[in-house]
Amino acid sequence: MFRNINFFLPTFRQCWIIVFFIVVVGSLLALPLALLTDNPLILYVIPFVPAFVYVAVKGKYARNESEAAEIPVENCKYGSFRHTFAVALMLGIATILLIFVLEPLSSLVEIPEYLIDGLYGAILREPFWNIVSVAVAAPVIEEFFIRGIMLRGMLRQMSPAKAIVWSAFIFAVIHLNFYQALGAFTMGLFLGWIYYKSGSLLYAILIHFINNGFSAAMVLLFPDMDMETTMYEIIVQKSGVISYILLYLISVALFGIIIYRLNKMSGDAK
Repeated sequence: MFRNINFFLPTFRQCWIIVFFIVVVGSLLALPLALLTDNPLILYVIPFVPAFVYVAVKGKYARNESEAAEIPVENCKYGSFRHTFAVALMLGIATILLIFVLEPLSSLVEIPEYLIDGLYGAILREPFWNIVSVAVAAPVIEEFFIRGIMLRGMLRQMSPAKAIVWSAFIFAVIHLNFYQALGAFTMGLFLGWIYYKSGSLLYAILIHFINNGFSAAMVLLFPDMDMETTMYEIIVQKSGVISYILLYLISVALFGIIIYRLNKMSGDAK
């Protein structure tokens, strides 16, 4: 079944059908299950089941076509261990830097109350299953659909830049709230670029894992901190505005340098 998925390269229209299955059909499927269980991992995974069935069925039919092209979801030509480790390390550092750089964008929108209680509060009340959902299940499942299926298909239908922007927009849409959508769109551009350049879904999952894991770790390490408190407020309070500006500019510069190095190291995986 998973081999069949390699043959399914969705069109732009089919990408939005997948979104419909996740956001509408999957959510309706999860509603009655919420009455039977409060396990956050189960409630997170269920909405993606209809979309996976759709992708699997389309993949089976696509494989039977006479001129079917197989492009693996994971299509990275990994080099030596040293090269792979270097790329992974740079991606990890770049992700942390990007989280810091994007914070002013996210802080423009107030965090919805339901998100504070339903996500951040839930992590404090039941850490294990919520962290598994946020930091493990979400990176694997969302990257599989957004980058591994939809972006991979759109790269065959349109220019790389346009495909990456649309995949980032879809990534923002499935979060279903404006607060997370702003950061998700920008992070989605980074994730899409990495997948396009490397062909590796694992690298995209790593970035997503670090991003979500960092947020979960901050909630656990600072349970009494107001969720609307920003790094700007913390740094300015302790070291002043000049220190924040210098740190911000250094972060932007380091992120740019890492992107340049990754671009040199990664082959074009079109």
